[in-house]
Amino acid sequence: MPNSRYPIPDFEVTDTGCGISPEEIHLLFNPFGQTENGRKAQQGSGLGLAISQNYVQLMGGKIDVSSTVGVGSKFTFDIHINLSDCSEISTRKFQHQIMGLAPSQG
Repeated sequence: MPNSRYPIPDFEVTDTGCGISPEEIHLLFNPFGQTENGRKAQQGSGLGLAISQNYVQLMGGKIDVSSTVGVGSKFTFDIHINLSDCSEISTRKFQHQIMGLAPSQG
């Protein structure tokens, strides 16, 4: 069924890191928002999850997180896509003619 909207099943990403306290979960999707453990690790800028959330939302989905301190975190998201018929995809072939080489390439 070309051009129909299909939900993609949930994706899950699970880690076994230090986990995120319930008081800090709200920081995760804010640009430059970092948890206490994130600041201590001195890695990352706090943009990755904000960008990921924007991409998921642009595709009609939602991203969620659940976490247990000392155990790890689980991020889940779903997206919606439009399936296309291959015949609807146009491709262009370019033909270039070599006019010459630079002096250092001869």
